[in-house]
Amino acid sequence: MPNVKFSTAGNAVSARGLNLSEIDTFEIVEQPNSITTPVNVDTTIKDVVERTTSGTGIDNSFKINRKAGSLADNNGTYSSSNNAIATVDSTGRVLKGSSSGLVEITYQSTSSRFKVTRNMVSTGTSVKIISDWTANSLARHMDFNVKTLMTGKSPTDINLPQVMYIAANYSDGSASAIDNPNLFCRFGPNGSTDLNFEAVSLASSNGYAYPYVLISPNHILGCNHAGRADAPIHFAKNGVTYTANRTQYRQVGGDMAIYHIFPSITDISPIRMLPVDWQLYLPTMNTETTPLAISTLIRTANSGQVLPFTPKQGGGGDTAIITQNSPKIRLGQLKSLKSQFGQNNKFFINELSSNPTVRSWQSNLYDGDSGSPQFTIINNELCLIGVMWYGGGGRGDFVSNYLTEIQAAMNSISTAAGTTQRTLGTFSAGDLSAFTQFP
Repeated sequence: MPNVKFSTAGNAVSARGLNLSEIDTFEIVEQPNSITTPVNVDTTIKDVVERTTSGTGIDNSFKINRKAGSLADNNGTYSSSNNAIATVDSTGRVLKGSSSGLVEITYQSTSSRFKVTRNMVSTGTSVKIISDWTANSLARHMDFNVKTLMTGKSPTDINLPQVMYIAANYSDGSASAIDNPNLFCRFGPNGSTDLNFEAVSLASSNGYAYPYVLISPNHILGCNHAGRADAPIHFAKNGVTYTANRTQYRQVGGDMAIYHIFPSITDISPIRMLPVDWQLYLPTMNTETTPLAISTLIRTANSGQVLPFTPKQGGGGDTAIITQNSPKIRLGQLKSLKSQFGQNNKFFINELSSNPTVRSWQSNLYDGDSGSPQFTIINNELCLIGVMWYGGGGRGDFVSNYLTEIQAAMNSISTAAGTTQRTLGTFSAGDLSAFTQFP
């Protein structure tokens, strides 16, 4: 007999069928037991180590999930036709017993009855995971370098200098030093080399402060949707401030912007990038889904607010409000250097880690984070991966997939400005000679 609900209205009696929201519904979720007596075998596949874990497992235990209907009662119980083959608890979790064979698992209440029949068997189980980067791989080197900077430190430590720019010292109209000389990660993994954060700065655009990276003495790179602006930009090194005006402009890739700046800044070393043949050194990162993530450094506003330019007290001029919620160094993890959307859109994807220690150093993107550079560290030198502009933990154009386009834009705007042609800096084969190539 179908499920029927009766109702009375005066002397009339009517009946209708029940809808799904009024009755119990059930689903089966596979929940195999853990492998017993596991045996691990490691296999090297290019720059990753694949671990195969084998052993005896109970691979078809399961759980019955019940969603109670609005008219259903909650007095039902689960039962097994043979507890030696399978047992079931009050939550619907079914576990294989010491025997194998067919078993019936039933849920029975006043209003509902559900039954599933299954052949419960024990089988050998094999699970494959990627457990590590290989020795002498560039991926391991990059991951280790960044994690080393975070070792023994906490992002909640108020005494740890994490803010990239000294509070309240940036003015769009004056040559104020903005670099924080005490930034905790300025010194590389071996503690001897000053990482070149002097090549990262802020400049105003459409009323907000956005980050830019010096990529040549006459060029900076940022995000395109910040909008075109001709306001000056300031860089500082060893107490000396260098100011340049933004003049010519070109868009590259999905959302990158290349600006020409003048006068030239020659005393600060431009940030370099991975070479065009980066896949030889990072083959696994050239896939749609990477089983491991490489730790990277990013700049993030780390708040829900942009960095507005507001009138100074007393009027006249604009100055950026730089607070403890302003740009900080945070940890990123590269999930992939290849687009999710096809070969023509080549992005890097920043992954939020499930590891609680790593995750504490990460944050989602906020308004004001657009253009945040993402770096790895190679031989105690910052290497630019890209600038982020959208999406969760961060996504953006992977600069090394656009080296030709970036160089062409630099040439074009240098010609328009009547200045010297500059060559984009990348890590050479000699710089990467210590790392294994994977042709």
